[in-house]
Amino acid sequence: ISAQRRTMTGSPIIFPLYPESPVFLAYYDDVAAETLTTVKKELMARNELYDYCFLSTTHIVSVEQLRCALHKAVQNFVQGTMKANSVNTEIIFSLSPVNNMSDALKRFGVDESRPDVIVIKVCSPGTDFKNLESSVSGLLGAKPLALTDDKLLERFDEKKFKKLFKLLGATDTSQQAYTRGAVAGSLLRGL
Repeated sequence: ISAQRRTMTGSPIIFPLYPESPVFLAYYDDVAAETLTTVKKELMARNELYDYCFLSTTHIVSVEQLRCALHKAVQNFVQGTMKANSVNTEIIFSLSPVNNMSDALKRFGVDESRPDVIVIKVCSPGTDFKNLESSVSGLLGAKPLALTDDKLLERFDEKKFKKLFKLLGATDTSQQAYTRGAVAGSLLRGL
C-alpha cells in the first residue's frame, strides 16, 4: 500500500503476538482549545474518565511511525518491561527519540494550540470499541475521522520534527524517509 493510502480508522488494532491487548485508536479534529486544556488538567488529576493516551500530531509524520510505537508500547506492557508508569505514557515514550519522560510528554502529549488529537487506549479482549468511541467523542465534543498518512503529513510540523529527530541535514524529505528517521530515532533512544 502506498504511503498516501495508509489509513487507520476506529476499528481495533490487534498485533498478532499480543491479541490479548487490542488497541483503540481514533483521530479527532476541530477540538476546542478549552476542551484540550480540560483534557490536560484531568490527565494530571488522574481522572479515570480520561484514561487514554492523547497525542499531538506535531511530531507524527505517518501511520507507520505510530504503529511502530504502539507495537513497542504494547510489547513492553505485556512483557512487564515498561519504562513509564502507565501504558498511556509508555506509548508517548515509545514515540520519543529522547530518553526523558517529561520531554516526551511535552512534545507528543496534548497540545492546546492544535485543533487535532489522536486518542489511544490499550484494551482487554471483549472491549466494546463503539462505547469507547462514544465516550471519547463526548469528552472531546467531536466525531472521529479516518487517520491517514496524508492527514498526518499535512498536520505535522516539519521544522520541529526535523529538529527533534536530528534530520536537519536530510536530503531525502519524503514521508517514507521521515518515517524511517523517526522510527530509528525512537528505537535507538538511549543507546
